[in-house]
Amino acid sequence: MSDALENARKSLENLQRFELSTLLSACSVGIASVPDDELWIELESEKAIVSAPSPIAEALRTLPPYDRKRIGEAIAKGV
Repeated sequence: MSDALENARKSLENLQRFELSTLLSACSVGIASVPDDELWIELESEKAIVSAPSPIAEALRTLPPYDRKRIGEAIAKGV
């Protein structure tokens, strides 16, 4: 397991978000620079990237926005 993933899981566990940590256990994570959505200026911003098997990816997609944000913050902190 990568250090970034392990750190992200520990961060979530410290927040007592064990269910989110468990979801990440079968994933790979990272941070990537991607184009921003602004049309009038070209910027890049960093986004948390999660690669997951199909059933886990579907579970992650159905999480409420605040849980997805919490996972992204944990990944960013872990990198």
